Amino acid sequence: MRSMQKNMAEVFRKNELIQLENDKLKKENKVLQNKIGSLEKKTIKIERTMNQMKTTFEWTRHYTTEKEAAEKVNQDKVSRSETLGRINTIQEKSPRLIVPAASQGYPVVGFNAVLTHDVSLGPLQTVVFDTVITNVGQAYEPRDGQFSAPYAGLYLVSTTICSERQSVVHVELVKNGVQLAAIYGDDYDFGSQTIVVQMNENDRIWVRHFIDAGIGTINNDAKRHYSTFSGTMIALRIFFY
Repeated sequence: MRSMQKNMAEVFRKNELIQLENDKLKKENKVLQNKIGSLEKKTIKIERTMNQMKTTFEWTRHYTTEKEAAEKVNQDKVSRSETLGRINTIQEKSPRLIVPAASQGYPVVGFNAVLTHDVSLGPLQTVVFDTVITNVGQAYEPRDGQFSAPYAGLYLVSTTICSERQSVVHVELVKNGVQLAAIYGDDYDFGSQTIVVQMNENDRIWVRHFIDAGIGTINNDAKRHYSTFSGTMIALRIFFY
């Protein structure tokens, strides 16, 4: 009988030790969980900081590209005499006259480009419509999102923007860096502008984010072309003796 009681006492003692060890492990596990939670929060914060730095880098790079393009406008006066022939040879000596570009013998210019992915915009960042649908005359450059007028004349230019969910987008149509029209979108909303503008040879038009609008995101994907940029020459400026 005593032996049985002794064995029972030993069992109870071991059970208490196991219980104490289990409680200790629970406390250590809770401490580890708290540390993991703290590390996850720090990781999320670091990822957000890296994304912000990436966005800042992108708009800085695009802004630099725009400045270089604007400087090129003032320097690049490449002659297109082979295309315009006699028209360009008498340009400086004759009164101005607007004629339809679709008239027989005159050049035709037109483009349509779309955005195929979401893009977050910083101050003055160009909206680069990366996929070209139409580019008659090869005047639109999908690498920098700019349309360069190959001939002096009257142009019709249009753009449509779709903002991302819970995002406000303020963009503008600019010619050589000067605003021609403004577009606004908020939370899956569309904004659009269509303008008629007179352009000289090598003048440039593009779409960019406002300088003071913070970060805005445009919504798009490869199958739904919500955001577009298009234009065409509707009249050619020529000169006669």
